[in-house]
Amino acid sequence: MAGDRPASIDVRGGWLHPDKVRPAAERTLDIGEAESLAAAFGLLVDATRLRMLHALARADELCVFDLGLLLGLEQSTVSRQLRLLRERGIVSRRREGRLAYYRLNDPSLRWFLAGLATSLGLDGENTPPSPWSLLAPLPGPLGVAAGQPNTPRGVR
Repeated sequence: MAGDRPASIDVRGGWLHPDKVRPAAERTLDIGEAESLAAAFGLLVDATRLRMLHALARADELCVFDLGLLLGLEQSTVSRQLRLLRERGIVSRRREGRLAYYRLNDPSLRWFLAGLATSLGLDGENTPPSPWSLLAPLPGPLGVAAGQPNTPRGVR
């Protein structure tokens, strides 16, 4: 319909809808950032790694034996996946005698995993399942609502 759009579109002077574009234009990912983020998401595609990272996010630090027992995985599987995550800088290792303890390197990942669990209704809360809710902008600085604690639900 002719009334639904402008008769002529001239974007030489800027965006067609600058008010709608402005929030996205304030900060966009450059190609390097997008590639790094895609690589990080690629590590989360594997269900075994995702389960391990979720467990580490909730427990803070676990040894290979306990992590395998907790998730019903062979120690060799746990070790192989943790080695990959350590090589990518996602987890760090601490040795104590013959035991190796692993923890997440970045608290942001802990928050992301807790938010993902919450949005999928996996944290015992009555939250409607929607993995895309994580992409919605949150109120307040850095996604923290005014007056709210700076810790997502499910994170200790």
